[in-house]
Amino acid sequence: QALAAILLILLLIAGVIGLFIYTFDANYYKAQIVEYVKVHKQRDLVLEGDIKVSFFPKLGLNSGKMSLSERNSSKGFASIENARFYIAWFPLIRKQLEVERITLDGVHANVIRYKNGSTNFDDLLLQDGRLDSAKFDIDGVSLTHSSVNLQDETEGVHLVLRDVHLETGRLTDSIPSNVTADFRMEADRPHIN
Repeated sequence: QALAAILLILLLIAGVIGLFIYTFDANYYKAQIVEYVKVHKQRDLVLEGDIKVSFFPKLGLNSGKMSLSERNSSKGFASIENARFYIAWFPLIRKQLEVERITLDGVHANVIRYKNGSTNFDDLLLQDGRLDSAKFDIDGVSLTHSSVNLQDETEGVHLVLRDVHLETGRLTDSIPSNVTADFRMEADRPHIN
């Protein structure tokens, strides 16, 4: 009877977990995410696609298309066609966030360095340089079909990187990693193509 009771409890727990996974909808939180970015970063975040979550074999998040405005402006800062994040299960159980892999496709960003030395993304950087619950250990980052407009007002330089493809090895604190990248660079002064 004790064995039957244990099996019944395990089946109930599995059923509850299965029901949660089946009914969980990450899109329910889209409005809260957009509001958080607006209040804390003074930027407009637009999440056009559905957020999809996969639970097995890895915990995965697929963002769909999204865009982010400049701070206190409707002008576009960056957009992305799709981002996929894969998170390790066991560290998450210990309340630690460990990202296993990041795949970004169709990233388009406008990066500006102003004459005073600040940039248009300073507010997005970590203020204290760390995340308490995050362990910086990523198996790899993949970036495909992307472009970056780089404007340096201090030097009067404007560069465009097109068809950016980048692949990293493991990224973690204090350990060197391999990075391979290819892109097309264009500039007016000096003339580069």
